[in-house]
Amino acid sequence: MGFPREIKTKALIASARHCCVCHRYKGLKIEVHHIEPVAKGGPDTFDNAIPLCFDCHSDAGHYNLQHPKGLKLTKKELILARDKWYNIVNSNNLSSPNDFTDHLNIRHLVLQNYDIAFEIFNDDYSNLPFKPLVIKNDIFYFVKKILDLNKKNYKVKVASFKEFENEEDIISYYPQIIKHSNSDLDFAYYWGSRTPLQSELECIRDEFDSILEFMLNNNIKPEYYAKSVITKNENGCGSYDNSYQEDIIFKDIWFSFLSIENISNKKIVLDRIVGNHQSNQKSLKDFFDTTDLESIYYDCPKNALLPGEIVIIPTSLILCPFKYSSFDNVLISSTHSSSYSWIQEFHHISRTNIPDEEYYILGESFKSDQIDYYVEDKKHQSSIHPFDLTNMYTFSRYWQCGSCPHIFFIRDNNDMEYFRNIFNQKLAEFSTEFIIIPENINKLIISELEDEITYIKSITKNGNIVRHNLFLRKGESAELNVQPKDNIKIIGFYSPFSKVLDNSNEIIFRNAVITKYLRDKTMLNKRVSG
Repeated sequence: MGFPREIKTKALIASARHCCVCHRYKGLKIEVHHIEPVAKGGPDTFDNAIPLCFDCHSDAGHYNLQHPKGLKLTKKELILARDKWYNIVNSNNLSSPNDFTDHLNIRHLVLQNYDIAFEIFNDDYSNLPFKPLVIKNDIFYFVKKILDLNKKNYKVKVASFKEFENEEDIISYYPQIIKHSNSDLDFAYYWGSRTPLQSELECIRDEFDSILEFMLNNNIKPEYYAKSVITKNENGCGSYDNSYQEDIIFKDIWFSFLSIENISNKKIVLDRIVGNHQSNQKSLKDFFDTTDLESIYYDCPKNALLPGEIVIIPTSLILCPFKYSSFDNVLISSTHSSSYSWIQEFHHISRTNIPDEEYYILGESFKSDQIDYYVEDKKHQSSIHPFDLTNMYTFSRYWQCGSCPHIFFIRDNNDMEYFRNIFNQKLAEFSTEFIIIPENINKLIISELEDEITYIKSITKNGNIVRHNLFLRKGESAELNVQPKDNIKIIGFYSPFSKVLDNSNEIIFRNAVITKYLRDKTMLNKRVSG
């Protein structure tokens, strides 16, 4: 049974007969889709309705996590896209229908990994789920020139620096060190941090990749791309001695592209892409800075773009914040695994606003405004929406590696804090952990945050077994009510899904998963208490 006429009318008015996903005006070529399928009990209500064009309606088919190839739209993504578009229509912030195209799907795509970018800039598409045509503009050659100088073939994220025997030595050596609490939502895993000096970075230049060398050679201030962090040294079984390790960590680099896909059933010939060019290769500019831009256009290869084919155009290098980037919705559209134990994911990510984070564009960049193209010898134009950090597409690759299960405490005031990891001495072998509960703590939580399985043979409190035979997978936790001075003994092990362990950025990775968990739980507690 379909939607009642009044529901369809209400939905079409709310969307102004635009597709809620691709935002194209469709007139009569639009359908009202059930977000929750009727076959699964989805009702014929306004809340379950979303207006979609024919193309996006096919992409909103029945998403199956067991068969995730392709770009099927999830229920979560459909609701977010609909509500956001309804708000745009309601605020009367619509562009002219003529600004949209029925022929092209234009998106801003961010490559979040160095190795993917290195492959693309060297014409290697063998590991990609699609084979794009790459337009080699000024930005392409600027980035390629930097990548070609890299002797390491990877992006350096961490460099070892100093060791300290105790806290007093750290404070004496670095009086201005910033100490972090275990409940810090940005840096909970780090004991402290500071900004390294230019001279200190010069001392470890030999460990740099070509992008770091580029920033150092062009006298970009260390505060924009480097941070010194101090962590407690682990002494097996998740326990700690009194010594500390100082490492210098470096910001991630994103490689941004404009992605243009032929979504029609006809051949398309791209003519040119018009926009604004920032030509200073030695600059570091705020992402939102629009000064010093020159109008420019790039001629496109005149080869016909067949239905389903994709063209990508490099647009910039983006320096990301050190802080964990909190997104309201991470909407996975496609996942691809390999026999080499890595995962590739295509995401549509969204957040309502940009928090206090700093994004910078490194060197030469291009901001696109318009594309001209031909269909059957008839010229067309389409506006290109600006690159939006609150709503973009990403492509990433990561190794399947574990980070050990983690212990968190709940304090009497209901605040959560990080304690430490466990079972990290031997992989897939039993270990025993001993914990004495500190003051003002009423709950202990064991959380599995990564792609691995934790097996807990037993949890003993004050000599009595209180839990046993627990399996924790990613996202699962075991909680235990405790009191100060309780003696806790935990026996178990963890086993990652992959035998390949990537330890090159372990401290960054651990801080990221820990602070994400703290943020998510803090937000949940606020919603519950509110």
